[in-house]
Amino acid sequence: MPPPMIALMSAVTLFAFSQVSYASPGSIKGADSTSSSSPDGLTSMQSYHRGGGGGGNAFSLGAQLQYSSYFGGTGIHLIGLGALGELGTDNLAYRFTFQYNFPYTQSFTSDQEATANDPANPVPFIPVTETDKYSLGIINLTLDAKKLFGDYSDGGFYLFAGVGLSLASEGVSVSYSQYDQANYIVPSTTATSQSFSQFYIRLGAGYDLKVGNGKLFGEAGIDLAANQQNGQTVDIQIPSFFHIAAGYRFSLGGR
Repeated sequence: MPPPMIALMSAVTLFAFSQVSYASPGSIKGADSTSSSSPDGLTSMQSYHRGGGGGGNAFSLGAQLQYSSYFGGTGIHLIGLGALGELGTDNLAYRFTFQYNFPYTQSFTSDQEATANDPANPVPFIPVTETDKYSLGIINLTLDAKKLFGDYSDGGFYLFAGVGLSLASEGVSVSYSQYDQANYIVPSTTATSQSFSQFYIRLGAGYDLKVGNGKLFGEAGIDLAANQQNGQTVDIQIPSFFHIAAGYRFSLGGR
């Protein structure tokens, strides 16, 4: 794993645990007093465990739909489908997401001339239309730490911070309108393609709502393009972007 990824993941983990260590007493319902208890004498947290939290670690799998809008005047907006897994306790969770985004495409046309093969041809040039089709595909891999608020038995508000890696490929294909290919040739053009990647720092907030044996969730966040690698400034390959996502996680045990 690249050193920047390891450093960022470590920072996220330390951040999440620091939030747990220094959370205000009132950040968890009923935690402001150890003597506060439910009607049956259990504390609020104990009551939560008994009522479906299950205690210990909990694991869930889910899917999401995400909309991403990229900054920098690119005009790029993507819709993606993601699969995710989440492991957590009562107020802290770790989530990994793999997301495929439907390609962004854009076409440009221009007027060109096809040249006659035979110099003796009485019509040395004919007009043709060139179409250049641009395509951009992006896959996102993200790892987030989530700080959960409330007793969370029926869901609740959360903040998240994490790291992301975008793997992108782009290309341009060229085509021409119909013309007499036996007697004319078009300007020489070559289709191009390239691949690149970009690390991100992620920040955002969301809300979980218990539905059936899982959680329905919605969130919004910003993914900031990282421009430092091993202490050196690097070019940003893909700009920062804003995202909103909604999905469902199916519980496999625990909360």
